[in-house]
Amino acid sequence: MKNKMSLAIATFITIFIITAGIGVISKVSANNSPKVNANPTFDTTVYAQREEVYKQIIANANQQIELANQQIATLANQNISTPTIESVAETNSTYEINIEQASAIAQQVAGLVPVSSPELVNFSGSPAYEVKFETGEIYIDAGTGEVLYNSIPQIITNEQALYIAVSYLPFSQPISMYTSSFNGLPVYVVYFEDGQSVYVSMTGNIIAVQMAAPSQPSYNSTSYSSSNSSQNSTVSTSNSSSSTEIESEPEIEIEIETESEDD
Repeated sequence: MKNKMSLAIATFITIFIITAGIGVISKVSANNSPKVNANPTFDTTVYAQREEVYKQIIANANQQIELANQQIATLANQNISTPTIESVAETNSTYEINIEQASAIAQQVAGLVPVSSPELVNFSGSPAYEVKFETGEIYIDAGTGEVLYNSIPQIITNEQALYIAVSYLPFSQPISMYTSSFNGLPVYVVYFEDGQSVYVSMTGNIIAVQMAAPSQPSYNSTSYSSSNSSQNSTVSTSNSSSSTEIESEPEIEIEIETESEDD
């Protein structure tokens, strides 16, 4: 009986010792093992900070791109508008004579209307306005308004036209003078006492001479003497087939005073 009691006590003590040892070992193992944090607060904060940095970098980059696009657009607009502004400013500030003044000067000199607006050119090293007319050009100095060159033939006066006609027929007496047209061109017509007429262009050239009508009525013809460089060339044309158009009716008649025989 005593042996049974000793065995039971020994068994109980053994189980207690084993249980206590297991508890001690478990506690020691738990203390030595690394602690695992279910909520990694530190890692989440770092990640959030990194995200904020990335977002700020992207925002700065977008801002720089937008600023660069604005600068490019501004430069593009300046490249388009600057030449026009500089050209107008240079013309108004550098030259004393503008386009309207140059056109008025040339029109006054030529007595004609320009066919186009004056153009600023370089005339023998000097800035000048080229004013074009149907019969030539006039170059006006852009700084002084002086006429540098005039290629337009000068229009003669009626006195000059009379002198040219009388020089061509020195042995005939002029009795009247008027302006008319010859082949569509304005001319001075000087009529002489013997029936001849001299057609003088507005630039001083004799373009035709109408000879006196023949005394025989059977000859229905009119002779013309055309002279530009030579006075000996004569062209005869028929009234029915002539291509030369002459307006015989005077537009502006100019009376010529002649000396009487008593004087």
